[in-house]
This record gives sequence, structure tokens and C-alpha cells, in this order.
Amino acid sequence: MKKSRALSSKKRNPALDIVRIFALFSVVGVHAFLNSNYYRTTMRGTTMFLATYVRMFLMICVPLFIILTGYLMCHKTLDRKYYSKAAKTLVLYLLASIVCLLFKIVFQHNSFSVGEAIEKIFDFSAAPYAWYIEMYIGLFLIIPFLNLAFYGLKIKKQRLTLVATCIFLTILPQNLKYLPNWWVSIYPICYYFTGCYLREYGLKLRRLAVVMILLASVLLGTLRTFICCYGRNFEWTGWNGHNSIAVYAASVMTFVLLSSFKYRWISGKLSKILGYISGLVLGAYLCSWILDEIVWKGQIIQSVPAIPRAALGVSLVFCGSLLLSVILNVLYWLLVKLAQGTKNLTCYTPFQIGKNMLK
Repeated sequence: MKKSRALSSKKRNPALDIVRIFALFSVVGVHAFLNSNYYRTTMRGTTMFLATYVRMFLMICVPLFIILTGYLMCHKTLDRKYYSKAAKTLVLYLLASIVCLLFKIVFQHNSFSVGEAIEKIFDFSAAPYAWYIEMYIGLFLIIPFLNLAFYGLKIKKQRLTLVATCIFLTILPQNLKYLPNWWVSIYPICYYFTGCYLREYGLKLRRLAVVMILLASVLLGTLRTFICCYGRNFEWTGWNGHNSIAVYAASVMTFVLLSSFKYRWISGKLSKILGYISGLVLGAYLCSWILDEIVWKGQIIQSVPAIPRAALGVSLVFCGSLLLSVILNVLYWLLVKLAQGTKNLTCYTPFQIGKNMLK
């Protein structure tokens, strides 16, 4: 599949917004398994096989985010302005951490001293899903150096060899027993370089081939998991984590598939709306734990049959997390205006704030 014109355009690319939004949906979906009986149910029967297949597919969530980071940031260079770009991520994390701590105190009746709350913020436990931010901070700091390594290689074959080497060191050892596995924990770098490569060259595969590889890789991971755990509860293996070869292949194929469409039906206004929703994804990711606690532990959803319950729960958590992220982003926007010395913030209505955030 050749790199589409949409991917090469300097204008805002709705395909990338769709990838980011889909990645958030996948996060919400895979966390739904944590809040169901899936991990406490014996691996046996058609229902559990299908559930395992869906879970396996949804594991592309974090890899999609990192591939997208590589795709978007592969040309970033080391300068003072670069580091300032981390400010929004850090402030949104701080706001999400405060909101999560308040939820734990008010609704879950936990108690924290000021010192304990600060410690939880700095050890990334205040917002239970903030491990991604802990990983991303390190990735962000080395991105300019990763880019120097990638673009220091001058030809396609050399860059492909770099990606293949990362796969050999961080992905394949999870699935092939006799490979050195010391480097498996740095798999985000492999996904980052994959995003860089896709930005430069795309993949010369037909769309049908992409779909078939995607479905086959998810099936492979599902079969390995189901066979290894058959007759027992789910167990983490080298075939069902973010850095398994099955998830790697499925993540790359999903990214290529979603970004291959031209999306001509997306008008200017719809593109702006998608861009706005895309901008809410980080806050929604960090706050989705709150919605997980509210929705999945609520009495109403427990009375709904299993399959409709899953669809309803994921939809409620997804939409609720985005709404909560709106609040976080409004707070962030107000803090920026205060930092810039803007006077008379009371003149801004919610509509005007939203309009400014859409720009």
C-alpha cells in the first residue's frame, strides 16, 4: 500500500486524528476486560475464544499511540522550543492526577496527606493509568536523538535494517525462546522507529493484504494464548502483551489501514471537530479510570446481559472520559491565559472557550 496523499499533506490530516481516537477507544475496550469476569473465567469454549480474540485486537491501543508519535515527531530536532512542547502533556497529567485523587477521597473514602498526594503524583500512581506518561516522558526526552539515529542513515535499506534490529531485540524474544531478551522492555523505541519508517516510506501492500495480515496476526496471538491457558484462567505470556510479534503486526497493519483512506467525505468543519476530539484523547485516557470505576461498578449496568453490557459500558466510559477531558482542557486553557497575563477571564463564556480551543 503506497503512502496516501493524505499522509503526505501539510494540512491537518483527519486520518491521524482517527488513528488517535481509535487508539483511545481500544484503551477503553481493553480496560473493560479488567472490569469484567474475563480474567477470572476458565479458558474454554467458543465465547471465551471470541473474547480472547477481541482482547488480543484491542491490545494495539498503546502501540498505536507510539507509532503515531514516531510518525508525527520524526522530524523534531533538539532546541529550546522542543522541550516547551512537553508542557501541555505534563500540565494535563497534573490536572488528571488531582481529579483522580479527589475522586478517591470524595467517592472512595480514601485519605491522603498533602505529602502523600504529592508523592503519588511524582511516582505516577495518582492517576492509575499514568504509566504511559511515565514512559512517554523518557521517550520524549530522547526523541531528537532517535531522529538523529534514524535520519543519520541515508538510504531506505539502512533504515529498514534499524527497524528490523529493534524488532529482533525487543519484540521477537517474547515469542522465540532462544533469542536474547534483555532489551524487551524498551519496545516503545521499536514502535517509534516503525512510525518514522511509515512516515518516510509507507507500506507497498494492497488493502486486502493489510486486512488479512491484521486478522491473521490477531488470530495467531489468540490461538497461542488460548492453547497455553486452556483449562485455566488467563495468564500473561509472550504472545499477548504489547511487545509480542502478533500485537506488533496487528498494530502496524491497523495504523496503515486507518491511514490509507483518503476521507474525502470529511468536510472542513467535521475535520475541525475530529481535531478537537483528538486533542481530548490524552486527558480522556488519563481520566478513563474514573469512568471505569463509576460505570463498571454501578448497579444499573450489572443488570444488563453480558454482550450489551460490554457495548454499553465501553460507550459510556469512552464518551464520559471525553467529557471529563473537556473540563481538563478548559482548565489548561485558562491556566495558559493566566500565565500569559490575560485580564478579565470572566468575559469568556463556555461557548467562546470551546470556539478558541477549536482553533
